[in-house]
Amino acid sequence: MLKPAANNLNPSACAPFSVYDEYSELPTAIKQAEQGATARAMADFTRRTTRLAFVIALGLLLLSLALSAAMGFRAVTRSQANYSAFRSDLSRFASADSSILELRSIDAGTYTVYLDSSYWENASSTERAAYCENLNSAVDSLCHEYNLLGRREQAQLYYYDQDGAMLAAPGDDLQSVLMR
Repeated sequence: MLKPAANNLNPSACAPFSVYDEYSELPTAIKQAEQGATARAMADFTRRTTRLAFVIALGLLLLSLALSAAMGFRAVTRSQANYSAFRSDLSRFASADSSILELRSIDAGTYTVYLDSSYWENASSTERAAYCENLNSAVDSLCHEYNLLGRREQAQLYYYDQDGAMLAAPGDDLQSVLMR
């Protein structure tokens, strides 16, 4: 800080201070209190922010560990699908019903059913819908028994006659999806 010159009797307007003060001014008690409060507030803010970030990171770590443990437990405890036993039960089921000519698996959960045309033509639309619903529920229960489908998944059956014309398709209401 500049100090007015002691030997300068005629100070000019341009240079009122001519000698540099080598000793800085000591802060007053109020300035010291302000600086101490600011430093404590910053340290307190840093401490709280660091603690909060650590708690959030720890919580996310524990949550991810719990989720991975649950997924691993489910993978270990869930029994595997037995495809050969399912295919044999499905072929036994199809051979027991005389109106089914062939029951093909397209993939896990999607099937094509070839029906005898004489049965389909002689049945009324309510009998057709009831037959499709019963067959859907039977195949669906077989799929769930052998763990081919998830709990909320359902088997999709497409019905065809001997000539390959579509008779019915999967839908919410089988009455609305009967083709003919």
